[in-house]
Amino acid sequence: MAIIINIAEAEWDKAGESLVSGYNEWKTAFNKELEEKNTQWYENYSKFLQKKQDWIDRQYLYAVNVANSNVIARSGLDVESEIAQALADAEVAKLNFKPIDPETYTDILIGESGLSKLMNSIESLQNRGKGAAVTRKHGYKINTASIEAQHAAEEMMLQIENDMKNASAKLAAEQAERMVQDSIKASMEHIDSENENMRTWEENMVRRSGYTVDGKSIHREAVVDSSLGHTYYEGQSVHYYEDFYNAGPTISVSLSKTMLDGLNSSAIMLLVEQANYDIENWSKQVFGNTEKDEEGNVVLKQNAVVRDSFYNDDVDRFKTLSKKDYDKLSDSERKELNGLSTGIVSVRDGLLGEWTGYAPVFKDGNSGLDLSNSRESNIKYQGDGQMGQIMLDFQWNCMIEQQGWQKVALPAYDQPLWRGNGSWFEPPTIRGVASIVFEIVGQASSQAWFSYADDVIFAAIDLGGGFKSPEQVGLDLAKTAATAVISMGCSSAGSAVGNIAGKAMEGASKFANFAAQAGISAATTYVSTVATSAVSSVYIGADGNLAFDGEGFGKSTYSASTIAGALGAGFTAGLNEIALGTRYDKVKDPDTGKMKKEYTHTRATGLSSVNAANIQALNGLAGGLLTNAIEYAVDGQTTFNLLNSSLFGVGSVGMLEFTIGKEGVKSKFGMGGTNISVNNLINSMLGAKAWNTSEKITKYAEGMDSLSPDDKKKLANALRANYGFGDKKQLENLDEILKGETEL
Repeated sequence: MAIIINIAEAEWDKAGESLVSGYNEWKTAFNKELEEKNTQWYENYSKFLQKKQDWIDRQYLYAVNVANSNVIARSGLDVESEIAQALADAEVAKLNFKPIDPETYTDILIGESGLSKLMNSIESLQNRGKGAAVTRKHGYKINTASIEAQHAAEEMMLQIENDMKNASAKLAAEQAERMVQDSIKASMEHIDSENENMRTWEENMVRRSGYTVDGKSIHREAVVDSSLGHTYYEGQSVHYYEDFYNAGPTISVSLSKTMLDGLNSSAIMLLVEQANYDIENWSKQVFGNTEKDEEGNVVLKQNAVVRDSFYNDDVDRFKTLSKKDYDKLSDSERKELNGLSTGIVSVRDGLLGEWTGYAPVFKDGNSGLDLSNSRESNIKYQGDGQMGQIMLDFQWNCMIEQQGWQKVALPAYDQPLWRGNGSWFEPPTIRGVASIVFEIVGQASSQAWFSYADDVIFAAIDLGGGFKSPEQVGLDLAKTAATAVISMGCSSAGSAVGNIAGKAMEGASKFANFAAQAGISAATTYVSTVATSAVSSVYIGADGNLAFDGEGFGKSTYSASTIAGALGAGFTAGLNEIALGTRYDKVKDPDTGKMKKEYTHTRATGLSSVNAANIQALNGLAGGLLTNAIEYAVDGQTTFNLLNSSLFGVGSVGMLEFTIGKEGVKSKFGMGGTNISVNNLINSMLGAKAWNTSEKITKYAEGMDSLSPDDKKKLANALRANYGFGDKKQLENLDEILKGETEL
């Protein structure tokens, strides 16, 4: 038995030694393979964490870049290149951040290091999990260690996620800080560049026009006027561009490392968002909002400023055309855009755009440009900002200088005799004085053609002296002749129609006759004025061909002077009708054998021609004053004539114009304006007396019931003749008769 036991023990020892040997071999192989897997796991897991970190970095950096894209565009930088540079800087900045180390989280999780320990711990947790089911089944006490370990693992995964986000947020904040500073720097440099560009543009512009730029002073000596035998120079200056200044944005938060320490990713990104908001808001205020052009590019927004309500409905069309490349516009589109640009101007959005502003628009010959008036009164549309001030000076100076050279180039007979220099009295020219003289001589000699002789004479001198081309001289003479024909034709037509209407309306009420004659005269006067304006609107264009100023003519058809003149003429004709009732018949002159007009005054038969002329002077004055009232109410100015050749017993030609209005008082030698000369006022007062007396005579005769209607007319005619041709005694008798002191 002992032998058997010994043999069994020997075999057992031998089997045990074989088992231990096999176990050791297995253990060695297992540990070797475990270490290899351990190393490979760490490498793969590290790569996984790094890729995840990179992905999170990209999301945060992308958010920052997109948020800053508009600011970058406004600052004048290229958006794509700036973002690319920012991303490159971010790659460098990553070197300052400690990479994710899986070993660290393993130590924290289980208090040990090494994948084998982590695996042992997990295996233990799994075993405990299996045992937990048995424990629960038999009602034994639950071991919570495995559950706590599971929670710890979950919390660790969240910590890894948060650490990654926080790292990315700090990286994004650092990049945002750099981009904010770069944007501010670029924006301030962009402002400096804009200021420099404006100064360069202005200096180049004024130097080309002969100005001297001395520091911030721009000045020159320019020809501004000319008189007979003398040229006048004056100093001119232009407003120098003032720099746009801005202190820069105020960033209400800090993105420094000290500020970011201890903050989670959400708090960090809130700070980044606030910083972006501050720079974005400031950028919008200074450079304005952005928009996309037709090709989808981000550009600075342009605002349309309407300077004339007439263009209110054209704003959208203007914006559409303005966004297109001007060189790619068709001829019709360019013409349309240029026309709209008169009343609508495109202004860059933002404070810098407001500061730069836009140029004013001055009136032209068709809209009342008068360089003898103040600069402000010649502005059609006001400008704004620096451009408004610069171009206000520059354009006005150009017009004054251009006018100066034009005056210098005038022939001697068109030069003023002395310099007016803004005086209320405009100096006369030899041509202007000659025109008045020839008109007076023409009336005095009853030779109407002589009134146009001066035009022919000066046309010949203009042509001979080379002051005007043959085409221009021919056009001027043709326009003068056409104007004369129109005036005489309309006058004759109006007189004929009025005569026919007057005869047809014998016996009608005074009001009906007044209205008929007023309407006929107003219509013919209007037609004459408009036709004359049409002739005046013809000119020789730059190509040497005849052209027509349609816009100027169109405005003349409804201008205050045209309407007022027609209404004034109509009022005068209506008054003449109810005061005189002038008619004419064509009769044969026994001396010449030719037909002539024989006039009668159906409502004032018996009055002398002087009485009738005085009544006509009164009515003419009334119609003229109505014209003045309408002109002044609409245009703010009107013209009178203070001196008439009739004062000297020669014709009836105005000699001294007197204009009152918004620009004060002005005067010059001329034939225009309502005749308020002393002699015309005296004649008008005599006319008022004659009309009043004629009306009294009519009323007296109508009161003679014992007389037939025909005898009443004869009595009235006789009494008017007594007034018109009687001596002092006869006038006294007439006065006694009308007062009832003497009976017939």
